[in-house]
Amino acid sequence: MSFLKRLLGKGSQVPGWAEHMSISDYEAFQSDLAAAARSLGIAIEVDWNQGIAHLPDEMMMGLMNLSQTYRQVVPEDRRDLIADWIRRSSSPPGSDLSPEEMRQAIRARVQPDDIVVHEKFQTWIYPVCDGLVGMIAIDLPEAVVTTSSDKMAEAGLTQEGAWEIGLQNLRREPFDVESLTMPSGTTVRLYSGESILVASHVLRLGELIGEQDAYIFLPTRHQMMVLLREEAKSEDDLGQLAYIAGQWYSEGPGSISPACFAWKEGQLTRHWQPGE
Repeated sequence: MSFLKRLLGKGSQVPGWAEHMSISDYEAFQSDLAAAARSLGIAIEVDWNQGIAHLPDEMMMGLMNLSQTYRQVVPEDRRDLIADWIRRSSSPPGSDLSPEEMRQAIRARVQPDDIVVHEKFQTWIYPVCDGLVGMIAIDLPEAVVTTSSDKMAEAGLTQEGAWEIGLQNLRREPFDVESLTMPSGTTVRLYSGESILVASHVLRLGELIGEQDAYIFLPTRHQMMVLLREEAKSEDDLGQLAYIAGQWYSEGPGSISPACFAWKEGQLTRHWQPGE
């Protein structure tokens, strides 16, 4: 029982990173994570206050996305979901790519600026604006994973060169675009899709909408909402979009930000954050 107690921690209050879960779901998630790790014989230490799992070989993974997906599958499949996540997280793919394969696979990716990166996992981070950073990911058939700066350097890539190639390759990532009509009659563009890099197209927003002033929402990695300022017909539009974005951000998976960002003169800034 000592392993279970250490893994579960103390108390039944749901921490902020898991606020999308009820207490009963949260406790079931804790129990299933402990059971899955035990069945695989993999030692995991969890900081439940921060939502961080410490895996073998000094790997460290956040639990928010996993917990969001956990809520969306039927109970009998939840433990298998966690076990698969543990296996993939303990043995990240992409370590055997050739330099040319690495160049073809890398993608520029947007992430929240408070993303957890282990201090011994060195990777290049690119400032985007308050609340957002860019990182380099490897797009593989079995996963999209963040890669280390050492691996990119071994492929002959510099920090600036990797970013430029990542942006070029991002253009190949598919997404759907549809128009949403607000109660006011305002039209909002919704970019969405199965790819976890849909929201990352904000990194090439100028190619999509030029320098038209706009409000941007990036609730999860699967969605980007764009409201052109000249098309807004009501002061209520932003509030309604913020409500939608907040719901998607809470439900996940792949939450990025509940904030509203502004695109003006080709620059992205954070317009406001809930609670500000």
